[in-house]
Amino acid sequence: MSILGRLKKYARKKLEIDKDVDRLQKQIHFLSALVNFSGQNTMEPNPALKAKLLLFFQNDRGLKDLYFPVHKNDIMFLYHLYHHQSDTEEAFKSYYRVGLNIAESCADQINKHTAEKQSILDFGSGYGRVSRFLPFFFPNANIFISEIKPDALLFQKEEFGFETVAHTHLAESFPTKSFDIIIAGSVFTHLPQDLFEKWYAVLCKSINKKGMVMFSYNDIERIASPNNPDIHYTSQSEDSFFRVSDRLADDNTYGLTFVSQNYLSKLAKDNGLEIYFEKEVQLAKQKIAVLKNPS
Repeated sequence: MSILGRLKKYARKKLEIDKDVDRLQKQIHFLSALVNFSGQNTMEPNPALKAKLLLFFQNDRGLKDLYFPVHKNDIMFLYHLYHHQSDTEEAFKSYYRVGLNIAESCADQINKHTAEKQSILDFGSGYGRVSRFLPFFFPNANIFISEIKPDALLFQKEEFGFETVAHTHLAESFPTKSFDIIIAGSVFTHLPQDLFEKWYAVLCKSINKKGMVMFSYNDIERIASPNNPDIHYTSQSEDSFFRVSDRLADDNTYGLTFVSQNYLSKLAKDNGLEIYFEKEVQLAKQKIAVLKNPS
């Protein structure tokens, strides 16, 4: 290779030109795809794509129906749209598939741990990536959803007919109510210690005698040298990636959290519950734990 060629290669590597161009192209494709949904609160596939997707999930997973609507502020969908750039078909398919897979994993754990399934709360359910599939696994259960985002509550109530539980980021705002099942996916993975412990206690008190709380957590073992061996919090989250109108921008209440199993066990004991760590089940890089009243 000539000296000039080496210099060009060095400059390209040093300035990360290829990386920057690739990132810019992804952003352009993403914005181009969003134009198709501009001015609409609800995004969903066109009729032809709906039929194609429904057939795919009927054949692949045995779904009889599929709730298609996606809210414009659903960050989970925006990630899929960004990743697949201008391919909206793959964006919708992967978004639905991930939600279905998580709902199925939840259903497996619920069936394993309890027979009481009359009332199910999807705590911090966002815009329904997972909750939209819960009726498929629990057709006779009353599905409740909770969120601190009013638009998310309204969206799921209007589109899916779920009962809503409104609250703020403060644990004291949660209404006094009990459920057979509480699912808290990707909630405790974002809370600073104070809110983490308060919400943990609230959910422990919000299950019936034979009920259970299933939640995901980030294992602190993923961090090389945490300052605190029990809990580590940093002001970073998916809400900072897309600037949607209802993003959670307060770093003091929503970031990225890692905890130890010893810490979770201590909290369970303090709240009078038993905890089960499901080693074989993971959601992305998050692990799963179940809280139940002592037998």
